Amino acid sequence: MDKSNRQMRVITNKKERNQMRKTTVLFATQMGASQELAGRAADDLESAGIEAFDVNMADFSIDDLKSEEDLFVIASTWGDGDPPDECEDFFHALKESAPLHLENVRFCVLALGDTSYEMFCQFGKNLDEELERHGAQRILDRVDCDLDEQEQYPIWIEKIQTLVKNEMAAKS
Repeated sequence: MDKSNRQMRVITNKKERNQMRKTTVLFATQMGASQELAGRAADDLESAGIEAFDVNMADFSIDDLKSEEDLFVIASTWGDGDPPDECEDFFHALKESAPLHLENVRFCVLALGDTSYEMFCQFGKNLDEELERHGAQRILDRVDCDLDEQEQYPIWIEKIQTLVKNEMAAKS
């Protein structure tokens, strides 16, 4: 799995290190909108004290899912409800796979789309269903964005930050 070139925040406090969960912002993009938001999400999470990486779904395998803890997905729908071209292999492997037993993986999905298409945000909806089918635990309901991701994104990321920060505080 190819992580972005983002530098990790250095964690010097051993207690803090033990409280951190592996956090990945997985993006599926055709034109770049979800990639841009994923980079912003990783930065926003890190500024809130949550170590995070943004990763292209095209560079990710379903086997990588097993080592995840917190998986925040930003997915663009392409064409008539399809995954972006680069992400088709990942999605088909996920859809065709026997259950992966992802009970230790928490997830949420920000789906990007356009209501002028009949299959509005369908890829994000399909990913949400597949992750649940494989046993992953949904921590927030899916958010479907109709060309308004810049309005919806801050609400979505704030909910994630609050949830994770409250859990970290409860463990300290």
